[in-house]
Order: sequence, then structure tokens, then C-alpha cells
Amino acid sequence: RIHTKQPLVMASSRFSGKVADVYATLFRQNQPAWNKLVHAVKAHTAAKGIAAPKVIDVASGPGEPGRTLATEMPAASVLITDVEQDMVDLAKANCAGIDNVSFQVTSADTLEGVADNAFDAMTVSYGHMFVNLPLALSSANRVLKPGGVLTSAVWNNIGMLDFVKLLSQEVTHVPIAMDPESLSDPNLLEGSLKEAGFDVTSVDTDAYTFKFTADQAELALRAAALLQCELLDELPNGWERTKELWDDFIKSQGWLKADGSIETADCCFRVVTAIKQ
Repeated sequence: RIHTKQPLVMASSRFSGKVADVYATLFRQNQPAWNKLVHAVKAHTAAKGIAAPKVIDVASGPGEPGRTLATEMPAASVLITDVEQDMVDLAKANCAGIDNVSFQVTSADTLEGVADNAFDAMTVSYGHMFVNLPLALSSANRVLKPGGVLTSAVWNNIGMLDFVKLLSQEVTHVPIAMDPESLSDPNLLEGSLKEAGFDVTSVDTDAYTFKFTADQAELALRAAALLQCELLDELPNGWERTKELWDDFIKSQGWLKADGSIETADCCFRVVTAIKQ
């Protein structure tokens, strides 16, 4: 068995200060994945002739792709969810003035408080890597209508994760707590969807880079070290050692441009779309 527009408002108890700025910058650059998720929902509901679909966006963080769905599908009703109240509050701020959205604090694992057989479509953007996958997919099956669509974006590889691994070995000596590439093996998500009662209808693979201007050099450094920021804050000379490692890394990888800007290698993702049986 298989286991396992408008500027965005960003801040939270866990992502505060400079870390919040880092997360905001990275979050905004995920638009290519959001576009594919929205396209999958549009294509499915159009093919089914659903004029006013009900859509749930799970693990939405500060509100995407739920906000994009709501603005591009004004006849839809979009429920934006996240396990963190702070993130739901940010999603509300980011969706100010959009009438066809609602919000709920709930875990992607259980979707507690979400009605059964209630939604025509579900989107999950970079959330399934960090959940109890069999439980989350069982919950997705529960809340989707028969024939409803689930479309999920997951990472295949992220260039910056190579630096995080190096940082873990050379500076913090602490393993990475969360692995964004945990579903890079297609058997994990696609196979788990089949076990959970879904038929996988498409897998769309694509890539994009993360870009930082020359005046965002510190932001780029903190983005690269995001998964270990708190550890580095506590280590004597932690950030100084990290900057030295980062400067050498971006030069060796060819990411540092002549104008001082930084552009990572392609970060590959896939969007898996499946239908509830």
C-alpha cells in the first residue's frame, strides 16, 4: 500500500518580520501553478455544464489559488480554507471586495466542519506534501460530489532545496523538518489518489524559476534558508556563515547575474487532476 493584480498581504505568528517578506515573495511567484489549477477547474466544470460551481481551495495559505478562482469564475462559490487562523485572516484581507468567497479554518487532513458531497471541485497548491496523505485524500473524497474534480500541485524538484541540504550539513547540522519534494515520486500522489477512490485524468508537468532583483539579495538568502531560518537566528554567526555558503553556491550554479540579480534553476512541478469515482 502507498503511504504517506493586488499585492498580497503577508504576515503571521510563524512567518513574521523578514521571514514574512520572504514567504510573501516566494508565494507570489507561484502564479504559474495557480493558473494551471484554475484551468483544470474551468475545464472540468465547463465540460460538465456546471454554470455556478462550488469550489473548495484547501491549504490555501494567504488565499491562492482561491482568490484567482473567485475573480476568474465570478459565478462560482469558492470556499478558502487553511489550518491556521492567521492565514485565513490574511486570505480574507487579500480577497477584500470579492463577493463570491467564504472562509473556514480547517485541516487539510480532516476537513472538519466541511459538508459531505458538497463541492464540484477542489484545488490544493503545494499542500499535499505536508499532510497525512491517505487521510487528506479520504477527506477530499468525502466533501466532493460524485464526479467532482480534485486538482493538486506538488513539487518534483526545487533548486533551492539543494542549498538547504548543504546548509543542513555545513552550518545547522539539523535535518530538514519538512520536505517539499516528498511527493516527487509519482507513485505517491497518483497511486494514493487511486487508492482513495479517484481516477487520475491528467498529469501536467511544468517549471518556473524564482527571481530576485539585486536589491533583494538578503531576501534571496533568507528564501534559500527559509526551512532553517529559526535555527540560524539562534546560532552564533549563523547568518554570516550561511551568507558565505550562499554566495559560493549561487556563483557555482550560475544563478548570480551580471546585474546582481538572482534567478534559480528551473523548479519543476506537476499538477495532478483526478475525478471522484
